[in-house]
Amino acid sequence: MIHEAIYSILKTVEAKCYPGAVEQEDPPPWIIHRQLGLTPHPSKDGASKDDWLDYQIGYWAETKAEVQTMAAAGRAILDEYKGIIDGLVIEKIRITDQKSDFDDASNLYAILQNYKIWIKI
Repeated sequence: MIHEAIYSILKTVEAKCYPGAVEQEDPPPWIIHRQLGLTPHPSKDGASKDDWLDYQIGYWAETKAEVQTMAAAGRAILDEYKGIIDGLVIEKIRITDQKSDFDDASNLYAILQNYKIWIKI
């Protein structure tokens, strides 16, 4: 459900968006997103009513300028986002880290952004 929500938020960025991995035949630019972890927050009444997800968004392109433009657009949409998508209540999305890279094997530039996503369950 979170993958569909992130896709829905990022669909305005000019790139193909994939959960987890990209199809090898598909030429860049790409956005690859994946959940890295989950931290539940149990209440005094028992089970968790909200969770914090660790999430990563990777932007991949043939030029440094293109990947920077994509990452800036993605961050502008995601950082501090709040809303309801297909019944999933997203209380807040906050960027926690960003790193740039160049992959010699694929000859592509990358920017990886890490986020904390607070959701109600």
